[in-house]
Amino acid sequence: MNKIFLLLVVGAIAAAVFHPAPTIGAGTLIKASGPSVYYLSSDGKRYVFPNEKTYFTWYADFSSVRIVTDNQLAGYAIGGNATYRPGARLVKITTDPKVYAVAKGGVLRWVTTETVAQSLYGTDWARKVDDVPDTFFINYRSGDAITVAGDYSPTAEYQNTTTIDDDHTATPAPTPTPTPTPTTAKTIRVYVAGESIERRNRYTEAPFTASGTLNDPTNNDDDQYGWMVPFADRLHLRQPSFTVQFAGADVWANAEDDTYSGTYPSTMPGRTSAISGTNIESWLEQRRGELVNKTFCYDIAFASRGGNDLDVDDATYKNQLKDLVGLLAHGSSCRANPIVYVTGHMPDGQASASVEQHRFRDRARDAVTELQTEQPSIRVRFVDQFSPFLANQATTAFPAPRWTTGGQQDMSVIGREGDALHPRRFASVYAGEIAADDLDLSELNGL
Repeated sequence: MNKIFLLLVVGAIAAAVFHPAPTIGAGTLIKASGPSVYYLSSDGKRYVFPNEKTYFTWYADFSSVRIVTDNQLAGYAIGGNATYRPGARLVKITTDPKVYAVAKGGVLRWVTTETVAQSLYGTDWARKVDDVPDTFFINYRSGDAITVAGDYSPTAEYQNTTTIDDDHTATPAPTPTPTPTPTTAKTIRVYVAGESIERRNRYTEAPFTASGTLNDPTNNDDDQYGWMVPFADRLHLRQPSFTVQFAGADVWANAEDDTYSGTYPSTMPGRTSAISGTNIESWLEQRRGELVNKTFCYDIAFASRGGNDLDVDDATYKNQLKDLVGLLAHGSSCRANPIVYVTGHMPDGQASASVEQHRFRDRARDAVTELQTEQPSIRVRFVDQFSPFLANQATTAFPAPRWTTGGQQDMSVIGREGDALHPRRFASVYAGEIAADDLDLSELNGL
């Protein structure tokens, strides 16, 4: 958190007298002996203000902050970072010239022209733009672009989102809405247009317990890896009626592409069309024919690229990725419109976190957003396997992960010993869990 912000918080709170309250309700600003201020949500969690600019879009001062004990504070799990109040300001990042309006739920909507920006925020709109650090930008998600002023109302967004609970549309923890579980078993057939981290899959034990926690939590060995197995298991845990069946021209392999020797979930390897060491261009040279000829039956497909495309320029990469998605969207022998998931490649230590964030996540996500506009009939979705690592995002299996330290990925934790480009057991399980949790079950149920 910004040091100046901490000084502001300490100074402002010290100027007033606060008394610990035995009962703290949702919507309260709280702090303990440390300088940080948190928002207590109706989901029973506390949300962090990452910097003073975010805080002051919601509050004018610190007069409503309530003091709690350190033990009380520890009783509230951290739910995440607060984002800008919708309608309050425009935002951008230093590495991207695009300016965004903020909508409810931390949704960023690109303001496409200066004329639109002036219509929404006045002739001094540029003074209302804040730079959001790259490390906090991952707290937001992409929405539809604003091409005319009528697409967005700063006043309505601001007035309709008066609290952070409103922004999160939080539901109190005791009464979650369960996802309906169909009684009929469903096989989800999966085709993978991937690289080595998708082809190399080897497990000798289940990734998860029956409750979804990490199985064998002390074992982060180098001999179990690949995110396909955890993905299939986690999806089944989310929807017990689902069974994943992999399709493709080849089979899973061990770490050096040698013969598969895993024993879980079977001694028989799963099918795949992933090819180690390929970029999109070389993968298509070998696999285009099986998509054009509709060789395999699949309901969903993964376009899991990025690691070997790091040095490909943005325009070329996006055009190649769009070509691949188009082929996957029309390449199933049994389904006219399968769902295509483009994944943001997990960190692999080839470059700094900021470079990998752009090359692995941002341009893949942008290509998906453009495709959704250019070819709305294609069902293409973006699955972010990069940002959760950078943000140390908690999951069921990993409630307090430490993949990143000081804004940089820790490849000694993520990567295999002597082979940091490929994940060891924990990072592989996490990547599979993240992917499975990002899929819309209702959309899969509709297949």
